[in-house]
Amino acid sequence: RIIELGAGSGLLGLTLLNFSKYQLDESMKIEELDWNQYSIENNHHNYFDCVLAAHVVYDPSMIENLVKTIRILLQKNQPCPAYIANTIRNESTYEQLI
Repeated sequence: RIIELGAGSGLLGLTLLNFSKYQLDESMKIEELDWNQYSIENNHHNYFDCVLAAHVVYDPSMIENLVKTIRILLQKNQPCPAYIANTIRNESTYEQLI
């Protein structure tokens, strides 16, 4: 069970599925998750084994809420790794993320 933040077309998740021993489940759901409005109170009722995010930080104002959302997901789903990949578009934005 994987949650991909900022999935767009879901390319990352679908690509990783090709390298996994697991198969695509027909019960897969696509849901909107707005990390600017996400909180423990409106936390998804699903549990996840992994959190993915790729190329989701391009505006410094998004970082705080994105990190808060990832923290909530990780706390609820322990032990659960998070894999975050990001292109350095702006050095100062990247430094704030790190």
